[in-house]
Amino acid sequence: MEKMVSSCNIGLFADDVVIWKNDKDVIKIENSLNENMVAIQSFAEEHKLNFNPAKSFTCIFTTNRHMFNLHPKIYLKGNLLETTKSPTYLGFTLDTEINCGKHIAKLVEKGRKHLQLLKFISGRDWSANSGTLRMTYTALIRPVLEYGYQVYQVASQTNLNKLERVQLSAARIITGLRSCCPKAIVLYEAELQPLSMRIRTNSAKYIAKLQSLGSFNRTSKFILQWKSNQRLKKDSPVGVMWKRGLLDFNIEPCITFSCLTPNTSLDRVSFSDQLLTSAPKYTQHPEMMRQLSLELINNIPSQALVLYTDGSKSDSGRTGNGVYANAEDGLKSRVCFQWIPSHVGVFGNEEAEVLAKERSALPSATSSELFTSEIYSIHKAKANSAWKNPPTHDWYAGNRPGLSLQSVGTRSAQTALARLRSGHIKSLKFIDKEKTFSSCPCSCPASLAHIIDCIGASARQLWSGEGKGLVELLERHGVMDLV
Repeated sequence: MEKMVSSCNIGLFADDVVIWKNDKDVIKIENSLNENMVAIQSFAEEHKLNFNPAKSFTCIFTTNRHMFNLHPKIYLKGNLLETTKSPTYLGFTLDTEINCGKHIAKLVEKGRKHLQLLKFISGRDWSANSGTLRMTYTALIRPVLEYGYQVYQVASQTNLNKLERVQLSAARIITGLRSCCPKAIVLYEAELQPLSMRIRTNSAKYIAKLQSLGSFNRTSKFILQWKSNQRLKKDSPVGVMWKRGLLDFNIEPCITFSCLTPNTSLDRVSFSDQLLTSAPKYTQHPEMMRQLSLELINNIPSQALVLYTDGSKSDSGRTGNGVYANAEDGLKSRVCFQWIPSHVGVFGNEEAEVLAKERSALPSATSSELFTSEIYSIHKAKANSAWKNPPTHDWYAGNRPGLSLQSVGTRSAQTALARLRSGHIKSLKFIDKEKTFSSCPCSCPASLAHIIDCIGASARQLWSGEGKGLVELLERHGVMDLV
């Protein structure tokens, strides 16, 4: 399809297609896009494809606010395409000025909905423990908040803080800490790095991976050819990474082979990209589609090597994402790739392990190029070094992140210890920005220091792993409700 497009740019990913053109003249853009739409439609008809105009949109990206309400006249199959200000492509919601506000708003909305799951399985007296809650958050919610971080990191700090607040809410649910507790302590107790810190570290890995691919794909080629040409006040995603020093490393190439495409011309190798008849999924019966596929397969010479991929079914009934090779005439011996653990007595396997160990002991050649994993490790170490510094607070004395996750006992015990460590307990109230405390059973103000003294304990027990005994003292003296 790329060959059918001229004077425009086209991007393809699976069945998602985007076409764009840059120019100051809107009429010129319309004419060029319409010409290419006709060429693409001809390509679709030739290859028995069908594009749905109802699911196709147009959008103008510009900083000229006078053009925000402009509706370009782009046609597909004779239908005028609808104009939208916030199209979604590959799950990323764009906006006219590309400030990522729309996308972040959707992430926040989706993340808040997912927080209901944490609330459902959490509680002060009965729930999953802190470790399970944190695992649930990192597996189901944080990936939602970080989707598209490579692009939305250019957003304003106000928008980025909206995502941070969702994570902060999750951290409060995980630890059971109160809303008045400083957010730095909440994240430290839950062992959750700020999203801004994670985005910087993950961006280093992402950009290094792209650089290592060379000109293998469009994105990596764009990164290699990118130059700082700042014309707008707002930075581009690559510009932000460049200012952070993420493009200053020499990366070891990781692609040492060429990739075959249908456009590649090789001797005795052919790619068939045409169907005999149209076969849309939403109208054709599966059995009919099977017959159409068999018609195409029957035209393949019997001497050819046939590879069935992407879940296609073989003659023997095998399915899946693996590759089934029908090569009785093409292969003279069976080839099997099998991973074998070491130390199992397989002939040749032990020798390979010995050679690998000897090679690892040899001095490596000095090189200024670093692997992607090394780049990631460097930035991750910097982030962890800054992250492990405990928050400054007049009471808090934690020396390592994740203390709430390491506490043993019931959910109520974990919550009580976390609140005692933070200094923000239930008896603490703020009236006119002044601290006030509820009354202890001994009629004294139930400050944190008083509760510790009243039950005959010491603050040292909060940090020395003796939390279980401290919780027992709280319950014995009837002051658990004050915590």
